Amino acid sequence: AAFVVARAGDAPAYLVPQSDAASKHEAKLSDPALARLARVLLSATFLSGAFSFVYEIGWVRMLNQALGTTIHSFELMLAAFIAGLAFGGLWIRQRGASIRDVIAYAGYAQVAMGVAALLSVLALANSFTWVGWLLAALARTDNGYTLYSAGSAAIALLVMFPAAFFAGMTLPLFTMALLRAGADERAIGRIYAANTLGAIIGVFAVVHVLIPLIGVRLSVTVAALGDAVLGFYLLRAISPARATPGYAVAALVTLAAVAISMIGGKPDPRAQASGVFRHGRAELPMDSQVAYLRDGKTATISLTVFPEERIASIATNGKPDAALALTLDDAPTSDEATMIELAALPLALHAKPENVAVIGWGSGLTVHSL
Repeated sequence: AAFVVARAGDAPAYLVPQSDAASKHEAKLSDPALARLARVLLSATFLSGAFSFVYEIGWVRMLNQALGTTIHSFELMLAAFIAGLAFGGLWIRQRGASIRDVIAYAGYAQVAMGVAALLSVLALANSFTWVGWLLAALARTDNGYTLYSAGSAAIALLVMFPAAFFAGMTLPLFTMALLRAGADERAIGRIYAANTLGAIIGVFAVVHVLIPLIGVRLSVTVAALGDAVLGFYLLRAISPARATPGYAVAALVTLAAVAISMIGGKPDPRAQASGVFRHGRAELPMDSQVAYLRDGKTATISLTVFPEERIASIATNGKPDAALALTLDDAPTSDEATMIELAALPLALHAKPENVAVIGWGSGLTVHSL
């Protein structure tokens, strides 16, 4: 299918502006000017790739708490992200020849990507309610699951598609800008190499640095601000048409998106710990207390105390993994029997082990039993 799409239509007409007016913006540059433009655009595509994968990791981590961590959920998220990239590239292919100032177009695409990512945080915060509504409205049947999957796909598209669409524009635009300025075909490989390297660095940075330090939501916010700043730099410092009314409008829209994201984008901890994808309840009971909630490198861990049931529950991405009675006087939970047997059954087969491996650490009851 990709081959058929690539072969459809005339080839690289979009590399050449359609009008003489456009040629004033895309005149061939001298060697020093072309080298400077190449450095700027290679840096821009590196940063854009890094920011895009901060988004993807952040989106998946947040949607895991609403949609679950099944392979079906992950497929829907990945499809939404790739669809956005593909349609963004298709947009440039179809309209590239009419773009006069490619740098300005790329700058506005970067700003729009940042704004869309900021607003995606708001959608993520409300995704728990939407999933709860879906589960309440649909029957537990084969057809109901099909509709639930369609609804989950719609939620993933709402979160991911807008920013991914603009991300899909950036590589074709950066490549087009260099080719119109007089660079040879090697510019294509360099742009894609810089973007790939940025994506790798972005994944490493978000998993090992950003999420442990500031959490998933703020990691997406920081990347969104980075994209917006990069776009304004391209508009202000690099684009031939620097002073336009659109610049001020873009700045105001970005500031509004930052405010909306910071005010309405913080999810309720009781929603994050609810495991809505399991039972359809978008929030834990009002008397529950989320005593601990933290984004780790691979999952979000919560500890919730239920005073009425007199138990405490540890959950991973909203899925309870270990529940303990608050005191020895309270009746044990069903989880406690499982955790104790996990230690007792191997000991029944090997009475005097010298080395024991316990895979995973939750409540500590298995290790205590050993």
